[in-house]
Amino acid sequence: MHAAAGLDPADRALLDLWMRQDLPDGALATAAGIPVETVSARKLDIVEHLGSRLRIPPYEVLASLRRAASREPLPRLPAAPVPAPELPIPVPVPAVRPAGPRRPSPELLAAELSPPLPPLPPVRLRRSWRW
Repeated sequence: MHAAAGLDPADRALLDLWMRQDLPDGALATAAGIPVETVSARKLDIVEHLGSRLRIPPYEVLASLRRAASREPLPRLPAAPVPAPELPIPVPVPAVRPAGPRRPSPELLAAELSPPLPPLPPVRLRRSWRW
């Protein structure tokens, strides 16, 4: 269970003994050397932590833990979180145009779609000024 990797080692050990060995709170308290009330409170903290990591209510966390414990033993968790491997820095890939007909430019579309213009009347130039 990856969500349990965020627990501290003592809570992971408590979860392991609680689920795999099915020890009652009194036996867990004796093994850890802490009061029974503290064991109950830590178990509640573990369930709430797992519920917040998995985004499910605590009763579903308990049901999932019980189902998992009844089917097969939980896998051993590492003593400490394993660091993520270093990934190479992604290199941007230039965009590739899809093969196929090219889209005409807006100017070409406008020239094709607009009606032809009427011819301009002839213009006579007059020289009215001098150099």
